[in-house]
Amino acid sequence: MKQCHIALCALTASCLPFTVHAEDVAESMVAPPTQNSPWNLTFSTSYSRNAYPDNSYLASRSLDASLTVEYETETNWLFSANFSGVHQFDGHEGQYWRDVWLRAVYRDLYQPTENLNFSASIRGLIPISDIAKTTDLSTAFRADLNLSYDLGFLLEGLQLTDSVRLRKNFHRYTTAGNLQLEEYRLSNSFGLSYEYGDWWISTTIDSSKSWTYRGSEYSPEFSHAEEIGYNVTESFSIAAGLTNSARYFDTDRGPNPIDTLFDLDKPTYYLTLTYNY
Repeated sequence: MKQCHIALCALTASCLPFTVHAEDVAESMVAPPTQNSPWNLTFSTSYSRNAYPDNSYLASRSLDASLTVEYETETNWLFSANFSGVHQFDGHEGQYWRDVWLRAVYRDLYQPTENLNFSASIRGLIPISDIAKTTDLSTAFRADLNLSYDLGFLLEGLQLTDSVRLRKNFHRYTTAGNLQLEEYRLSNSFGLSYEYGDWWISTTIDSSKSWTYRGSEYSPEFSHAEEIGYNVTESFSIAAGLTNSARYFDTDRGPNPIDTLFDLDKPTYYLTLTYNY
């Protein structure tokens, strides 16, 4: 089973900077169909770090793990639960749980052509992370509209994906200290992947815009990730890649951080092992 879409999106979420209004993008694309059993388990672990030396105060190294439990019905519905945690080696050192996501996907929402398919999903959040407790996040819901376009007529194994997502947070309060909390986030995730035999390469480009409970806008955020992977067996795969993000600011305030989005000295690099059962 090809693991590229799940692995890349999950690692993008784990490697990007951890902020109060950050969005978990893990599993943003619809997972590939299971084989025989309606149940599917996916375990993934990864090590990530930036390019700074281990003894630098800017160093960021982490080891994370995630478990996704899926159940697929005969009526195109897929239900899943994702559990994950991370061990931080730098900064706020220690082990931390991430929030749990429960998801429902309807695969064949609309198929206008043989190569083009639309699906839709909705997910809910169970807040167990430290950041959720700190900001008094009660829950969150996100609706996704996903597009998958098979470009095999151009090059066999080439696929384009896009996902438009709207997230609504439910906090107990509208602020955390002097920080205004995020209420809505509108985002888009564009992906392009190529599979050749047991190998794959893929890239994703994400953009997002968010609003506080008081209607103020956060500056737009952009991120990208590139990955190469290999399916060792039908159940086990290995992948390596890099990811980076930046937030756009008014250039009158100083250098634009978006200029560093593709700077190879700035990204986080990662190695992922994925087992599917």
